[in-house]
Amino acid sequence: MVFSVVAATARRRIAYMAAHKTPFTNQCQRRAMGHGPAPEWEGIDKVVRGTFPHDHQLAMAIMGGYSALFVLYKIKSTVSKPKQGEPAVTPAAMAGEAPPGQGMPAIDSPEFGSFLETDRFTKMMESDDFGHIIEGTKA
Repeated sequence: MVFSVVAATARRRIAYMAAHKTPFTNQCQRRAMGHGPAPEWEGIDKVVRGTFPHDHQLAMAIMGGYSALFVLYKIKSTVSKPKQGEPAVTPAAMAGEAPPGQGMPAIDSPEFGSFLETDRFTKMMESDDFGHIIEGTKA
């Protein structure tokens, strides 16, 4: 008997709430967890998004553009010749060997031992520009 009274009360309460649309029924909206509306693009974005509608496509296009610029720069620097005013790089200069009378020879070269015993080495150690001489630049 108690159960039938509780059931009848519940039915009346639910019918009343449904008829009057109380704030309780509108408080919780049901959502399908979809996406919002697509953004409206304007200007250059509209043109670009017409070709690459998804974000990952646009990101890949930008990275591809930068990669293409890098490759073109590398190809240009490989193909281009040295200018007339620049001296050609010789293997001796690449190895760090200094011409006689200038700078310091490479540490692994046979001339380095004899360089340590010369007056040039002593003068170089006593000069204020010692750091610039080692780096190969002059102040």
